[in-house]
Amino acid sequence: MTLLTARAYKEHAIYDKYTDEVSIGEYADECKYFKIEGCNAENQFGLAFNGTSFLPGIRLEGRKFRAQYEVDSDFFRYASGRTVTAYADVKKKWTFYFERMPEYMLDFMSIIFFFDNVYINGELYAPAENTFADVEYNDADNLGSVTIDLIKKNTLVRKTVCTAADANCLPSILDLGTEPFILAQDGDRLLTENNINLYQE
Repeated sequence: MTLLTARAYKEHAIYDKYTDEVSIGEYADECKYFKIEGCNAENQFGLAFNGTSFLPGIRLEGRKFRAQYEVDSDFFRYASGRTVTAYADVKKKWTFYFERMPEYMLDFMSIIFFFDNVYINGELYAPAENTFADVEYNDADNLGSVTIDLIKKNTLVRKTVCTAADANCLPSILDLGTEPFILAQDGDRLLTENNINLYQE
């Protein structure tokens, strides 16, 4: 025997495991509903990913809000009062709130944000912290909600100064060479305390 074809007929199958009832609705509002999917480059978390297109996911009601900016910077203030920022790294994060869900869904949520790639509505995110958020419960039941801070996975907003140069910057239309009515002294523009150019009336 070199070839064997096997077919399963649904009338002969016996089902003894069922999932909870799933409600199908209109989930086009990306400000209210979030499709969360994740994948790994190799087998992880007891799931088989290697060489597959396995992309487990879940759709939850929630909210994305409260943008925050974490800044790591290095700046120096001279005795003259001039300040130079030599380095700045800005990390923007959002707070995601996901509505109350049963424990088996919380099990999935607790690992998916630590996959190699996690997508929310098609965009790559990563956790802002190295721990999972505390689950909030209502005393009357066992449903939990989660509030977690996430950042875009591939975003870099950084400044690195490699020289000691500190030039006064203005659009070319306001350059001293073409705008002689800007007040200057010894080749430097004269500015107000708020760094506004002074003009000859």
